[in-house]
Amino acid sequence: MTQSNFLHAVLLRIPVAAAFAGFLLAAGAQAQTPVSQKLPLPTDVMSGSILFASLVGPPDGYAIQVSIHAEFVPGGGFTPRDLQIVLSAPTDPNFEHWVLQGGPDFGWSTGTGLQTGDASTLTLNGEIQQGLPGMSVWNLQIEPVPGSGHNGVTGQFTSGAYFQVDYLPKGEGPGVGYCFGNVCPCGNDDPGAGCSNSTGSGALLAATGLASVASDDLDLVVSGMPAGNIGLVFLGGSTTKLPFGDGLRCVGPGTQGLIRLPGGMASPGGVMSTTTVISTAGLSAGSTWYFQGWYRDPGGPCGSGYNLSNALRIAIIP
Repeated sequence: MTQSNFLHAVLLRIPVAAAFAGFLLAAGAQAQTPVSQKLPLPTDVMSGSILFASLVGPPDGYAIQVSIHAEFVPGGGFTPRDLQIVLSAPTDPNFEHWVLQGGPDFGWSTGTGLQTGDASTLTLNGEIQQGLPGMSVWNLQIEPVPGSGHNGVTGQFTSGAYFQVDYLPKGEGPGVGYCFGNVCPCGNDDPGAGCSNSTGSGALLAATGLASVASDDLDLVVSGMPAGNIGLVFLGGSTTKLPFGDGLRCVGPGTQGLIRLPGGMASPGGVMSTTTVISTAGLSAGSTWYFQGWYRDPGGPCGSGYNLSNALRIAIIP
């Protein structure tokens, strides 16, 4: 992260037992470029919350990806598998929760020594929710796993533990975008996404993660959909360009036909995600595929009741 994207970090200690608050103040991105923000986990935290704020928040449309590098030494009768971290992510309009546990997520045993592990979220849905002008607040709740028999956490993080947030702009990530909203069926053009829908702009398909068979963390996110409507991502081995509903279909069947990934419903913020795309679709290294989002839009400008996002060309690597 460049100096222009980062002002400084300020840790504010609150003299309350088993509680900690830290605020990371960072300049938001001034252009559509990835921004990373990292917060060291305090070595004296037991149970309680770790807070930090992003100031100024990134532009609308950034995807959010979170990772935690945990180095934890349990104490007393507390085991590494008893530790739970709950992240509250500032998505619009609701806060999503992501739960990490020492056993299934970090792969920790019941040992008593130093435990080290890494875990990353899939891209969180939604856009930044700004509780204050230009600011979004995040919360990590450190607590025992429910049912573990502990009232609090006994142990500590080492100085190498940290929490990291990556803001990924629309269109960033693997793949090359094409089939943006030009010459749309009823003049509903949007050159920055798919053809415009009932929201007044188009839906944007973007990818995050790696297009790698080994990592299998390629995720696809469609933003700008009408809230509460169903949709899906489909893929094929060739390109085309045909009017289709209120949009343009730019993915062709190739030699293997069109493949539909599991569908979903757009969040209140108009976002739908499809995860672990490579294993779900059975894609192999060395192949190239073309992806596009389809979704219902009963109030759309052309009256067909459905529309499409832009498209992505993604080459799959080992």
